[in-house]
Amino acid sequence: MATLTVELDEGAVGRLRRRAEREGVDPATLAARIITEATAEQDPFDFAGSFASDATRGRDSDQFLADHGFGES
Repeated sequence: MATLTVELDEGAVGRLRRRAEREGVDPATLAARIITEATAEQDPFDFAGSFASDATRGRDSDQFLADHGFGES
């Protein structure tokens, strides 16, 4: 793991500490999780899962198509 130093204003530090306390973690753990989630690559087709179908999500579309014989003669 790498170490990253981030400077925050006192208001942000206070909000981070209060949220960390509510979630039962230390502020550094919460900050690492928030930064990791914010910098995660997004599936450009993830929006497809937001429609009415429960059959598949965008990230599962290749498997869904293969399971249903798409492209087979």
